[in-house]
Amino acid sequence: MEDEVAARAIKLVNFVSEEQLDLSRKTRGERVEDGTAQRDRPLYEILRENKEKKDAEFNERFKHN
Repeated sequence: MEDEVAARAIKLVNFVSEEQLDLSRKTRGERVEDGTAQRDRPLYEILRENKEKKDAEFNERFKHN
């Protein structure tokens, strides 16, 4: 029984090799805090753009009726 629990715990851990870390650092930068990594757009900005697009489509539908 303890072996089953240990096996499940090991499967939950996602190990990353040093090569994978180096590759990700090359593609996105070292760290966000020191300014070397590229920041993704803020969630607020993405949601605002999606809402504006949805509102524009909604207004277009009722504009033609």
